[in-house]
Amino acid sequence: MLKTLILKNLVLIEKAEVGFEKGFTTITGETGAGKTVLIEALRLILGERTDASKVRKGCEKALIQASFSLNDSSALHKLFEEAGLSLSEKEELILTREISSAGKSRAYACGQMVPIAFLQKIAPHLIDF
Repeated sequence: MLKTLILKNLVLIEKAEVGFEKGFTTITGETGAGKTVLIEALRLILGERTDASKVRKGCEKALIQASFSLNDSSALHKLFEEAGLSLSEKEELILTREISSAGKSRAYACGQMVPIAFLQKIAPHLIDF
């Protein structure tokens, strides 16, 4: 389950932190309030391709961070193990994605650098779109 989503310098958003609780969450707001940016951030943290246009004007990089609670994480542990990575026994997974103003992108899972393809591989175990 998605617990938190943190955005820094992503498109028009300077800084935002959104917390999610168990149950149904609705995101509402006026046109231009940033609802689409939140969905885009989720897609980026789960491995969607990106470019420099996602970085807020005048900033060097954008950052997206998401934390997920892991109830039944056996499938994720296996994917991490197969990739030669470690997933702590904690019941939380933190994913981070940095996008530079040059369009380069880096991804991290629990502080370990991972290929973007790895985010794509674990995405179905975290969120359904």
